[in-house]
Amino acid sequence: MAECVARIKPYIKGRPMQIKPSLFALAVLATGSFSAQAALVPETPSCNNGGAATAMGALACSGAWDGNNVNQEADVLAQLGLDFSDDVGLSGDWSYFGSTDAGLADGPFSAVPADRTGTLSFDSAVTGYFVVALKSSTNFSLYLFDGGDAGLASIDFTTRGTALNPQNGRPQALSHASLYTFTPAVPEAETYALMLAGLGLTGFMVRRRKPA
Repeated sequence: MAECVARIKPYIKGRPMQIKPSLFALAVLATGSFSAQAALVPETPSCNNGGAATAMGALACSGAWDGNNVNQEADVLAQLGLDFSDDVGLSGDWSYFGSTDAGLADGPFSAVPADRTGTLSFDSAVTGYFVVALKSSTNFSLYLFDGGDAGLASIDFTTRGTALNPQNGRPQALSHASLYTFTPAVPEAETYALMLAGLGLTGFMVRRRKPA
């Protein structure tokens, strides 16, 4: 079974990147089963096959998965929460933004080449955490990015981590690309009140400790 999740870590003090499967992927390998929350079926190749995620500048990736991501929206959203929560480090919700068929300029993308490699251009720069799904042949893979405050206007892509021709092993052409966005959870009023109370108590303790 293919490795379902790859986490991409940059060089740290001269050490090379490390790619590790998530605990969820290891559990699947050990038990051979999925929970009801994550019903996607894994396929080959790995989403980082041939360094695909690394070449795209993704923080992490998930897949390849069987079928069409658009027809499995609830399961894909559940998978995003499972696979990328550690990378995002925030509580919140994933949402499906839209898709664009390769060769067309609509949906959330202004340019989607119908090829094995190319550049995906967004209608407008995407800020914060987001995921791009690449659909090729009968598979799709998910790639996590961080647009930050400035946003990303485009990303380079390759389908070598999505689908390979069974005869010659070459990547298949892109069918469509999809965009998923992350919305951080907003703290409730009670949470703000507790934070302010904690800050006030800290300030009081500091004042008491000051010498007269």
